[in-house]
Amino acid sequence: MTAADLYTIVAGCIVNPLALDHLDIQPRAAVVFSQQTGCIVAMETFTGPTNGAEDNPEFARGLGRLVNAYGGPDHTTVIRLSGTQFLLPGFIDTHTHASQFANMGTGYDMPLLQWLDRYTFPEEAKFADSDYAGRVYDAAVAQFVQCGTTTAVYFGTIHTNSCCRLVDIVRRRGQRAWVGKVNMDRNAPEYYIETTERSVQETERFIDYVSEVSRDAAVTSPPLLTAVITPRFVGSCSSALMRALSKLAQRHQLPVQSHLCENQAEVAWTLAMHPECTTYAGIYQEHGLLATQTILAHCVHPSPGELALLANHQVGIAHCPNSNFMLQSGVANVRQMLRHNLAVGLGTDVSGGSSPSLLDAMRQALVASRTLAGLQATKPSPAESQDDCRSPAAAPPLGLAEVVYLATMGGAQALGWARHLGNFAVGKAFDALICSTVPNASLVEDCMKPSTWQTRLEQFVYLADDRHIDRVYVQGNCIHQRS
Repeated sequence: MTAADLYTIVAGCIVNPLALDHLDIQPRAAVVFSQQTGCIVAMETFTGPTNGAEDNPEFARGLGRLVNAYGGPDHTTVIRLSGTQFLLPGFIDTHTHASQFANMGTGYDMPLLQWLDRYTFPEEAKFADSDYAGRVYDAAVAQFVQCGTTTAVYFGTIHTNSCCRLVDIVRRRGQRAWVGKVNMDRNAPEYYIETTERSVQETERFIDYVSEVSRDAAVTSPPLLTAVITPRFVGSCSSALMRALSKLAQRHQLPVQSHLCENQAEVAWTLAMHPECTTYAGIYQEHGLLATQTILAHCVHPSPGELALLANHQVGIAHCPNSNFMLQSGVANVRQMLRHNLAVGLGTDVSGGSSPSLLDAMRQALVASRTLAGLQATKPSPAESQDDCRSPAAAPPLGLAEVVYLATMGGAQALGWARHLGNFAVGKAFDALICSTVPNASLVEDCMKPSTWQTRLEQFVYLADDRHIDRVYVQGNCIHQRS
C-alpha cells in the first residue's frame, strides 16, 4: 500500500456463492477493493450478534480497525449496508440477443424456426440502419445493467457498423461484455444474409474495431470488452464459413458462441444437412468450433454421449429456461449437464426469453428443474439410460443455492473466467450488486418482512425485480444507482 492508494470498504451482509451447493451468508462482513484496480484486496468477517449488524458495537469496532488498516478515513470510502441490504456478486448473462430487445414478448405462439422467419429476421434486418441500432442497443444495455447484469454475452446482427455501435454503448455504460457480430451465409431470407467471403471480412473488421477501442481502456483481467466469434447456428452457416470462423478464433484467441440442440425440428434439420456427422455437437467439432472458451446456448435435446463430447472440450453451456418455455422448445436437464462436469450458466435469451433479468432466469430454472422432477415422478422410464439427457430420469430439482451459483459463478466458469469473476475472493474483480429487500413502490414489499437472511435471500430470488437492485458495480465502478 502506498500513500496514493485509495480503497472502498463495503460492510454488512455479504452473500457469496462458494460452491454449487454452498451459499455462504455472512450477516456482518466486509469486502475491501482497490479504487485503482477495481479488484478485491481483503475480506473480513466480524463476530457479534446476528441481528442489527449496522448498530452492533463489535461490528463497528471491527470496521474501524479495517479502515485504519487501509490508511484511515483519508484513504477509504466506507459503504455501510442497511439492515435490509446485502451484497451479491454481479449477474453473468451467458446468452442474449441485444438486437431482439424491441421484440420481447412477441411471437410466442410459434416454435423456433417459424419464429425466426416471422419475427426475428425482419427485426434484425432493421439494424442495417445504425441509428436505429443505436437506439435499441442503448435501451437494451441500460435495461440489462439495471437488472443487475454486470457481464453479458451479446449477439448482435450481421451488420458490422451496428455491432460497433453496441460495443461503444457497452463501453460507455461500463458493463463487461462479449459482443458478437452474427455470421450467416445460408438458409436465411435474401434481405438478411451475407456471402461467405463478406461474412469473414466483416468479422475481421469487427475484431479490429474491438481491439482498437480497447487499447485506450484500463487494463483489466478479464477485459471489459471481448469480441466473440458468432456463427448463428449450424443451419445458417456453411461448412466453409464455419471453418473460416474457427481459424479467426484461433488466430485472434477469441471465444466462440452459438446455439445447440434448442428445438427437436432444428436438430433433425441440422443433422440432415450434415449426414457425415452423427450429432449436432459433432458438427461444431468437425469444423473446429469446440474449444475451452466456446459457449453454446440451450442444449435441450442432446443425444446420448453428446454432453460427454462437450465436457471433453470444456465447452460452457448457457441454460435459457424462459426461452425454452416460450418457444416450446422443451425442458433442459441441467442436473445431467452438471453430472457431466459441464460449466453451466444462465441466459435470458432475449427475445426468445420474455425478460432481461437473471432473477427471472433463476426462477425459470427452478420451475424447469421441478418440471423434470415431476415428470420423473409421474412417468418413470426405467428402461431409459440416465446418460440420455432427453429422459427425465435422475433429475432432482435444483435448489436456491444452485440457481444463485449458476447466475454468478456458473456463468464465470462457462466463460472461462472463474479465476477472475463470479464470487467474492481476494484478487477477483469487484463486480457486485447492492440489493435491497424493501425497495420503494414494490408489490412484494409487504412480503419481505425482517427475518433470517436465508429467508430474505429466498424471497429475493422468488419475488424481486430490478427495483430491488440499488447499485451495480463493474471492476469497482458504480455503473448504475437506483434513483
